[in-house]
Amino acid sequence: MAEQAAELARNQSVAVLLRKRQVEKEFVRKLLQAGCLVRRLRRDAKRWTFEPTVWVGTFHAAKGLEFDAVLIPRCDDDKMPDPHELAVSDNQDRTLSDEARLLYVGVTRAKSSLLLFHTTELTRLLPRQDDLYEAVDLSG
Repeated sequence: MAEQAAELARNQSVAVLLRKRQVEKEFVRKLLQAGCLVRRLRRDAKRWTFEPTVWVGTFHAAKGLEFDAVLIPRCDDDKMPDPHELAVSDNQDRTLSDEARLLYVGVTRAKSSLLLFHTTELTRLLPRQDDLYEAVDLSG
């Protein structure tokens, strides 16, 4: 994913959007190792500039913004929807709906490219329509 972000960021605005801020440092480290110029998204950002940069932040932080390319890692069904949120929920349907709306915020930030990364089954929050997705093996 980091190599894809670096390649795209050569001439585009790129965002790596995450479900939770707790994993942000891990992704920033990987992106820096891949040679990316990385900036963190914050909801209260005072300035916004376009430059070939990889922005990293949560779905919430990206609300109202657009990027040429959006990369969303961890789109595995065992990670999204959040298993903890489902476990503590007293209304599974509402929790799934809330999680789907949150993912919707992320996928609708992309102007031209959306890359979803998963290693197991794709999240159930996305439509099950084979012609919507192009599978690409990035393992080697």
